[in-house]
Amino acid sequence: MGDTFFNIQHGYLEGIVRGIKSHLLGASEYANLSQCETLEDLRLSLQATDYAPVLTADIGNLDVRELEDRLRTHLVDEFNEVKRNSSEPLTTLLNYIQHGHMIDNVVMLLLGTLSGKPVAELVAKCHPLGRFPNMGTIGIATNSSELYEAVLIDTPLAPYFKECSITEEKLDELNIEVIRCVLYKSYIESFYDYCQGLGDTTAEIMAELLKLECDRRAMTISLNSLGTGLSKDIKESLLPARGHLHPYYLPELAKIDDVEQLKTIVEGLPEYKGIFDDGEENLEDKLIQKEVHMCIDSFLHQFHYGIFYAIFKLKQQEVTNLIWIAECITQKSRHKIETCIPHYP
Repeated sequence: MGDTFFNIQHGYLEGIVRGIKSHLLGASEYANLSQCETLEDLRLSLQATDYAPVLTADIGNLDVRELEDRLRTHLVDEFNEVKRNSSEPLTTLLNYIQHGHMIDNVVMLLLGTLSGKPVAELVAKCHPLGRFPNMGTIGIATNSSELYEAVLIDTPLAPYFKECSITEEKLDELNIEVIRCVLYKSYIESFYDYCQGLGDTTAEIMAELLKLECDRRAMTISLNSLGTGLSKDIKESLLPARGHLHPYYLPELAKIDDVEQLKTIVEGLPEYKGIFDDGEENLEDKLIQKEVHMCIDSFLHQFHYGIFYAIFKLKQQEVTNLIWIAECITQKSRHKIETCIPHYP
């Protein structure tokens, strides 16, 4: 789409999104938050930020759960405002953002019911961006075929589930994690292909962001599958085939027997040189930091859809940061606050 047509159709929403970005917490705000000794101090510190309307004085005894609910509500309100005013192809891109949360919700519900937790309690904990009708009926499924036929066939996740091999295997913890990987692989590959079809700057920006997401999942799956007994073929079938690790390195990742082999493979790519310098336990943090910088850099370009993906990634990370800070305060571990991953406008 040409710049003029993009501005006519999506200029208003681009302005909203750039406004949201300008209100992200900066270095000074994070410095103030790190000095808070109670959750009430935290609430008062956030009164001078974009979160003031959802953290009013009438909350009463604020706890971490209440704080998380209110921060998520604020995020969802911003997302819904953008989506309500969107038109194609932006609406579909926003739908894709929600699909990732739907997958996480499905897996959380399955694992929770497997552990005997009440379905109503689990549904309440689901991410609001990933809610869909009939979520509460997921607990009735005893195998993957029933899960698809009874629940997922009428949801946006159906196309992703159809592409995996539906079996009658009982839903245990390992099989549920395999289902998560299969759904996410199909989802992220479909999302990548959709963005490439949009062309121009959107294709370039989203290609790098989604390649990083594919590689993150490939590394995580390779690490978590060590010692599980999964065959090389099954492991390889779970790895998203759109990242920098595709196609040459994915077969090697599926064969690794230890972390050192993973390091050797991954650090052979210039995009991930030195990613393991602080050890594999900090791998996720390093990848998040990389993603945060890429999302911020996407705002240096104009007239593309990548900023809509980037802003909600940044907002989700900001909510995660605030919850981490609140947890540190509650557990009297304020020295750990600095380990959160802030991003600056």
